[in-house]
Amino acid sequence: MSKKATIISAISALILVVGLGIGLQLVSHPVRLANKAATGSGTAIFKLVPGSTSIWTPSVQSIAGVLNTNVPMLGYQVLVNFTYTTATPPASLAGTSVTTSEPSLNCLTNRISIDTTAKKYTLIISCGTLLTNPPTTYTTNGLDKTVFTFNLNSAVAGTLTYAFDNANSYVTSATDASDILAIPAGGTYTIQSDTTAPATISNLAAGNPALQSINLTWTAPADTGLTGKASSYDIRYSTTTITAANFSTAPAVASPPTPGAAGASESFTITGLSPATTYFFAIKSADSSGNISAISNVPSATTINQGSLIFNLKFQGVSASLTGKTVNITLQQGATVKYTFNNVVVAATNGVYSATIPNIDAGTYDVYLKGPASLRKKTAGITIASGSNTSNWPSTPPTLLAGDINQDNKIDLLDYSQLVLKFNPGVAQTAVEDLNFDGKVDLLDYSLLALNFNPGVSGD
Repeated sequence: MSKKATIISAISALILVVGLGIGLQLVSHPVRLANKAATGSGTAIFKLVPGSTSIWTPSVQSIAGVLNTNVPMLGYQVLVNFTYTTATPPASLAGTSVTTSEPSLNCLTNRISIDTTAKKYTLIISCGTLLTNPPTTYTTNGLDKTVFTFNLNSAVAGTLTYAFDNANSYVTSATDASDILAIPAGGTYTIQSDTTAPATISNLAAGNPALQSINLTWTAPADTGLTGKASSYDIRYSTTTITAANFSTAPAVASPPTPGAAGASESFTITGLSPATTYFFAIKSADSSGNISAISNVPSATTINQGSLIFNLKFQGVSASLTGKTVNITLQQGATVKYTFNNVVVAATNGVYSATIPNIDAGTYDVYLKGPASLRKKTAGITIASGSNTSNWPSTPPTLLAGDINQDNKIDLLDYSQLVLKFNPGVAQTAVEDLNFDGKVDLLDYSLLALNFNPGVSGD
């Protein structure tokens, strides 16, 4: 580069630096033309959005500074005072970050300060463009444009009444002195402290009892606070009735659901309960301000008293472990039939077939088993206790005697006749007459029937 070019570049850089300093000083100090001060009307318009609002403690309200101008400008300054009358500031604004949102403007000052003696916050924003040749200008082209935002964090009940300091709010024109900044008169942010609890739940219901669980249903309550709904539930249960006095000492549900919108249908299942036990239930709700509702109505429900029948058996003449075999089961108390289960599939292990039947009321039963072509077998005095998988089934599996082909609970000539009709040792077939389940009706099946042949004696 030549010596002349170097000198020209240095001078240009110096001019840019000086211009930048002058331009920034224009918008960082209230040095301006007198007729630039804000008034009730003008071509450049500034406002806060929302202009006035009510918010609940504790919550955050975002406030936007909105500028609208269709004239070219070099910068602007806005100063707003927020005054309060309460002993304690009703909101947290001091030190709150003011976020500028317009990259075309350079903001030297954007801050909020508090004066507790004067009971006011002061917001000052001072932004402008860099001086260039020709000058860089800024306009929103007649549209509302957010140029900064800040958060109003509510603390206690009170009001923040704001007004613009017109003497220190202005625009700096790029061309002349005609663009006066128009600013609204001001506004009020009302901060309401929520001291009202959510509505009392009055339709709590307990139902669908199981062995160790009961389902609760209710309607989500309304609340007057920030969200209009409760923020948490406190659900209690006990084997004695629950009152407002003993609510806090009753066992609490570990993980209650999160409240839905007011009026929503709520449901929750309490587990880990004891069988055959009556429980009482109650619920309270709280809002985000910590207000707690009164106790709900107190319904009750009783868990069921049931257990499971675990049984096993053998089929006479069958040593293999086959799949798909079924039995019919009847449970009686005296002469009263309490349960009948047909075609219960039994699983086999080493020739012993077994199954589990749940949801049987606790008690003592005579259990009757019957296979596809066997006499009915009675096992007396089986006790079903509360809880899962409990019974006193014999340690030696009962054996179902084969040969009752016509299912009349006797082995007689009728059964013999049916077997003779199907007898064909050389042909594979699936038939009830195949007493040993080997896929053929042959001498082995005949032998089983003959062994148990006794027309005058029934099963059981």
